[in-house]
Amino acid sequence: MRFVCLVVVSIFCSIGCKKDDKIVPSNGELIISAGETDRSNTIGYKTCLQTAYKGDDIILCFDSLIEDSRCPVGAVCTWQGRAMVKFSFTVNQDQRPITLSTFKLPGFPSDTILMGYKIEFVNLLPYPEIKKSHDLSEYTADVKVTKQ
Repeated sequence: MRFVCLVVVSIFCSIGCKKDDKIVPSNGELIISAGETDRSNTIGYKTCLQTAYKGDDIILCFDSLIEDSRCPVGAVCTWQGRAMVKFSFTVNQDQRPITLSTFKLPGFPSDTILMGYKIEFVNLLPYPEIKKSHDLSEYTADVKVTKQ
């Protein structure tokens, strides 16, 4: 009887777990540039892109949206605002967190160099609107990765 109760409780606990807090792989492959292209990668909120590039296994994940204070479409603002996103970048199982901004300010870089790769935060969509709020699941980040 205890075994049956344990199984039932385990099933209910696993059904009730939230899965949207986990990073999941997307269907896309990470594009690494060696300077020959300006193509960026579009990565969805809470997803990862991965690839193998010149012997390196590379994963880039969109972990969280920290801030989106960009001036909404149709508003008049005193400054353009910025979006800040936390990414994680992994090369051969060595993972590093990265916080990048769409607007370069001291202390808030829009790019960084890690483990021989330059990661540039190009854009965040959707763009804010005055009378519309966006669900986090709608957000995508455009990120360019270049081998240094």
